[in-house]
Amino acid sequence: MKKEKRVSVTFYLKPVSRNKDNPRRSVYITIAFKGQVAKTSTGIFCEDQKQWSRGMFVGKGVDEQNRELLGIRYEIESYDSSMFRDAEQIKNVWNGAEHTNYPNTILEALEYGFEEKGKATKSGTMKMRRTAINNFEKFKIEKNYPNFGVVKGHPQQINELIITSYYDWLLKNGTMKSTANSYINGLKTLYSKYYKKHHSVIDNLLNNPFNDIIQKDKKTLIVAHALSRTVDWKWVEEIEKLKILDPNKEKLRLVTLLLAYSGLSFIDLGKSDVLEITETLDGPIIIGQRVKTGKPYIIPVTSDLKRIINKLNGRIPWKSFVDSEGNYNIPEREFYANRFRQFLYWLTKEIGCDVKLSAHRFRHAYGMRAVNHYRLPIDIVARMLGDTEQTIRENYCDLVTTTVMSMYNEAMSLFDQKKNPSKGGKRDAIGNK
Repeated sequence: MKKEKRVSVTFYLKPVSRNKDNPRRSVYITIAFKGQVAKTSTGIFCEDQKQWSRGMFVGKGVDEQNRELLGIRYEIESYDSSMFRDAEQIKNVWNGAEHTNYPNTILEALEYGFEEKGKATKSGTMKMRRTAINNFEKFKIEKNYPNFGVVKGHPQQINELIITSYYDWLLKNGTMKSTANSYINGLKTLYSKYYKKHHSVIDNLLNNPFNDIIQKDKKTLIVAHALSRTVDWKWVEEIEKLKILDPNKEKLRLVTLLLAYSGLSFIDLGKSDVLEITETLDGPIIIGQRVKTGKPYIIPVTSDLKRIINKLNGRIPWKSFVDSEGNYNIPEREFYANRFRQFLYWLTKEIGCDVKLSAHRFRHAYGMRAVNHYRLPIDIVARMLGDTEQTIRENYCDLVTTTVMSMYNEAMSLFDQKKNPSKGGKRDAIGNK
């Protein structure tokens, strides 16, 4: 027969101030359940430590205090233990929080959001969010914080100050600002998912505690982080030169170049018609709809891109895992993605690249090259990549200094020629003739 898990209650004294000369002590409860403990104040005080022994008051005139302590012990130990997950939850109920069958603490809320978002979100994003939750739990334990509540009537409510402390804790522990920002944004998304289903029981004063936590320079950090994810075009040229005898690796080398010359996301390579070329009056193009955003893209087929597609015989070297509606098979997608990641890890070492290659780095490289090398307008690049202009501007193709100065000098030379056709002449780096 399985032994029933019981709730155990004991009492101890805790100083009410840091002043060692102050003899007054507060009586605290220790609740033990399932190998865990939770502690909280009873609201009862002991004026003289000589009146305390082995977890109870002793001496004359303390009968009333002992009756209160016994009443507390009886109440808590009489709870139906099958209704509780841990000692923390028992403490919260004793403190007045309504015991419900829905998540009512911050960690429960985040776990709920994680489970819901995991049904339709790519694994890389969910891995980051899992790390954010784990780090928040480590932060809570290290700071000896309770599992803060999120519903009406909970005695220990979460607030933005706690999340700000978590953000600062991440930075002090060596987390990069861009990564810390990603953690906060990830938890904000998970909490929003929880809020949509449980808003009726959440305290009206409690907004999403992860709002407005990221520092004011977040846009600068986002751009810096995005630019750090690109790969210099010289490495694409190195991949072009590479001679591979293994036919399977050679196909994956061609897929790598395909990403660089098209700007496609890896998941879009799971569509059966992704390499279908459409002939137009202005030239060949590849048209489709991005799986991630649902936005249409138009990719001009350059001679390099056409050469790669021809070498691949017009097909990707794996089975399609995205249907016509944009839905995809997650296990199959992960299988091929892992296979490709392993190849890129090998390729990174093979060409001596100074950054770890990934499929998405080539999309960034495509956007950067389109703006800085070919000087295409950002709205055109956005249309080619199937994204918004703001996303492209912030995440893919921030103008480098040389491009800005070169375009400025060209514009000024053109202006001079129109103003004084007989003189003409080029300007230097600061616009002087």
